Amino acid sequence: GLNVGWIDAGDWMAFEQAATIPTAGSYRISYRVASVSGAQLSADLNAGATQLGTVSIPATGDWQNWTTVSHDVQLPAGPINFGIYAPTSGWNLNWFKIESR
Repeated sequence: GLNVGWIDAGDWMAFEQAATIPTAGSYRISYRVASVSGAQLSADLNAGATQLGTVSIPATGDWQNWTTVSHDVQLPAGPINFGIYAPTSGWNLNWFKIESR
């Protein structure tokens, strides 16, 4: 499979119209990640205009040893421009998923 690797502090990913949210409310965003020694990621909407929070990434022991972390967020209805930011280095991203709660 494919993944985003070599993520350093200050890196970011932007996904234009990543999803269309049917109704405003509570959603869970899950991330499939790997990190040798642990890290953090933060999520936002519209190039940082709306902060969704920070998620801790545990040490998984290898760059391709995956685990899933998640957090619950409030999202508006309609198409969303979703972003992931790296406040710390040393992790890989395999995928993310947005599900209604």
